[in-house]
Amino acid sequence: MADMDDVVSAVNNVEKQVKAGADSNFGWLIFLAIVMFSPTTTWVTLNKVWYSTTTDAVYNNVYVQKEPTDCDWAYSPIGNKDCDYKRVVAEYKATAGDAATTYVSWEKQ
Repeated sequence: MADMDDVVSAVNNVEKQVKAGADSNFGWLIFLAIVMFSPTTTWVTLNKVWYSTTTDAVYNNVYVQKEPTDCDWAYSPIGNKDCDYKRVVAEYKATAGDAATTYVSWEKQ
């Protein structure tokens, strides 16, 4: 009978750990939703975060130009304007020990 009590106790411990893990993951999901849909969060900010993590540049050394809107379908005159912009990413490093600086700009095609 003691063996059965040990098994039940072990299953209960696993169940508690699974529930605790699910609660913490749900908290991260809520935090991420708040950050993504916050009125102070813009795509420029999210792009800066992306480029600071994928390049050698720190967040303060990432400069992202807003994407031009003059080719968007909904802007005047309404309709297809047969133009597009290509993202250009340039990374500069003054010396080997310095942090890199990343510039993101747009080039009309």
